[in-house]
Amino acid sequence: MDYDATQKEVMYAEYAKSYDVDRRIAVGEPLLKERAQFLVSKLVNRSYVLDLGCGTGMVLEHICAKNPQGLTVGIDISAPMLEQAKAKLGASNRVLLVKHDISRGLPFLDNYFDYIVASNVFQEVPDQRALLSETIRILKVQGFFAAMMVCLENTTPANIAYSRIAEGYCWYFKIFSNMKQMVYESGLKIIVEEQRFAKNPMASLVEKENKMQFSGFNTIMKRIAQEGARPEQVSQGHYKFIAQKAR
Repeated sequence: MDYDATQKEVMYAEYAKSYDVDRRIAVGEPLLKERAQFLVSKLVNRSYVLDLGCGTGMVLEHICAKNPQGLTVGIDISAPMLEQAKAKLGASNRVLLVKHDISRGLPFLDNYFDYIVASNVFQEVPDQRALLSETIRILKVQGFFAAMMVCLENTTPANIAYSRIAEGYCWYFKIFSNMKQMVYESGLKIIVEEQRFAKNPMASLVEKENKMQFSGFNTIMKRIAQEGARPEQVSQGHYKFIAQKAR
């Protein structure tokens, strides 16, 4: 399915209503905090920081806490998501929230940011190499890029079905080995990296306990089952790293 920005905005307007709650159910508060702390672990105060696909501001809160005298920018396609981020962060002349579709390039000058964070956002765009290239373009030399990229462990039938069905929601889940190769070929200097996979926790949450509020997950899991694959066998995880722009 072709990328449809309008469809994505409509979907996230609905998802914004339960995003924080669903993330806490699916991931858990301790792990969400651990991930955010990893993403800001190299950040120092008085930096120019960008949060790509900042959503409701869950990571932005951690950025602002470590960067009270710097400039923090959050960018996202969804106005309702940004409204929630604004409510979390309050009024500040050191925080700027920008509504923009990051699949269409990043509206910032070359070598502008000291630190860029991307958490759960690369799967939102079809051309992930282009987004990575744009990210590197606006990052200062010796600046840090901290990312958590959601990906699939391998090409099992359940993963293939999940990837194909998810594209109907404009989610583009790639195989881990391909994501890692993309990062390594970018010229970034990897400082620390980690990959972790598990059988899809959303399958049991949606199918067995029905706790997730956003209906999209329920639909995806049911369609995987209808195609003869087992939703609980979807092996999804993340590739997270901190890298530095060498030149």
